Amino acid sequence: MAAAASLLAAAGLTAVAFQAPIEPPLAPPLPPAVRTTEAPPPGPPSQARQALYEARALAAGERPDWRAVLALLARVDDPALLADVEALRADCERELADEERYQAAVDIVAVRGVDDYPRALELLLAIDRRSRLGPDAWAYVEWIGADLEVRTAQRAWDAGEAKVAFGHLAKALEAAALGPEARNSVRVLRTRWGRVYTAFERARGHLEAGDDAEARAELERVLALEENPDNALRRQALELLEGLDRR
Repeated sequence: MAAAASLLAAAGLTAVAFQAPIEPPLAPPLPPAVRTTEAPPPGPPSQARQALYEARALAAGERPDWRAVLALLARVDDPALLADVEALRADCERELADEERYQAAVDIVAVRGVDDYPRALELLLAIDRRSRLGPDAWAYVEWIGADLEVRTAQRAWDAGEAKVAFGHLAKALEAAALGPEARNSVRVLRTRWGRVYTAFERARGHLEAGDDAEARAELERVLALEENPDNALRRQALELLEGLDRR
């Protein structure tokens, strides 16, 4: 967790670390990568120029086959076109390498491999911002940050640190990469925790006022809303109910 948090901090994100699953973000629309307004070669082009033109056209497509582009570039043997060929070849090789990094990172996230999140972040942060997958990679970086925030919130909540837990949920909701379902799952969790915390605080107030009946009702509400036997507020509610039973 600490390694992942350090990588996020280095990327300009603040995230610490929860068990509620958040779905990975929907991939943002792919931006144009290598676009060209070049017209087809005038007249009967040489085979080399035709291959370069086809390579550029393929690279400008929505989801290019980068290996196919490289295969076309390998057919360009005109020294006068060498600079153009090398520039496009560099783009293709970068895109291929970034696709491999991206897929490896996505595989980690797909199985919620929290222990491997640092590796996933290294892979994602190594993706060139100029690559087609650059925006998608950054979305996953934000998603991992949000997931870690929710995990930290869960630990704080179970430890009885309600305000700390709510703070981490608020940070998770700041992630622009969260899709509607993921964002809603965090809000639902925050609402449920809020009801538990409110019921517990009301019970304490009723106990201080000597209203045992109302206190019991609120404590029983805590138990109904929070089913985790290891949760600190639930354990305290049980202890307080046992105390009421002994009166």
